[in-house]
Amino acid sequence: DTDPLGLTALTTSQLATAERVRDETRQYIEQTILQDFDAWIVPVSGALAFKHNLNHDSIPVQIDNGGGTSIEEKVNYWKATISYCTPISVAGSPVVTLSPIEWCGENQNLAV
Repeated sequence: DTDPLGLTALTTSQLATAERVRDETRQYIEQTILQDFDAWIVPVSGALAFKHNLNHDSIPVQIDNGGGTSIEEKVNYWKATISYCTPISVAGSPVVTLSPIEWCGENQNLAV
């Protein structure tokens, strides 16, 4: 069955697999990445800042094409905006997102 958002319900087997992968990911993060650190700071998105759109339409993202060139490609809104923090969040680790308050200074330093 598909809901209005286009999501499909998971079977019991799929849910069990997802929970196992989540637990393995959490264990890996705790034993490797967070073992020596109290926090891990990562970007939320691999894309430059873009205008928010309430409809969550696909957004244009510059993608490295190799050799120092890039191409612009439309990417799913959620994939472009939260793909870097999703594995950490799904694994059950706390996630804090800082939003920029303003750009300041000649070098476009970020104030939060």
